[in-house]
Amino acid sequence: LKREKRRKKEEAEEALKQIEMKNKGSSLETEDDFEKEVASKPDSSASWVCFMAYWLGSGNVEKARLTAKRALDTINYRLEEEKLNVWSALFNLENSFGTHESLMKCCKEAASVNDSKAVFIRLAAVLDKSQKYEDLDEVNNSVLLKKTQAKPEGLV
Repeated sequence: LKREKRRKKEEAEEALKQIEMKNKGSSLETEDDFEKEVASKPDSSASWVCFMAYWLGSGNVEKARLTAKRALDTINYRLEEEKLNVWSALFNLENSFGTHESLMKCCKEAASVNDSKAVFIRLAAVLDKSQKYEDLDEVNNSVLLKKTQAKPEGLV
């Protein structure tokens, strides 16, 4: 259990380092800076994900979740790729700091409002990267089960 917690913390720190490297030279340091950034670029998933990373860096997981939800509500519904980027960040957050149940709830919610195939591919990538192969098998089996249960209309 301690080893898994340490691994989760290291994964989160690595993700933060990658985001920080992308934003080198960025003057975003305070909550107000990030608020101005997302106000000026409301459809930019990168801005929202950086804001989430800011909250995670300060140890506030719940505010990072709320920022993701706010991003999903704010980003234009036609910008599916931008929304999927935020969902991917939320999957990473739930995978690192949440429970298995919270991750699966997040996945179901994402699949209900997006292309479910794209959602499951992104979730699979998150689980594969964190080497959670049992969870990956569960997701794959649930997707396969849904496909085999779906019968085309007109067939008996």
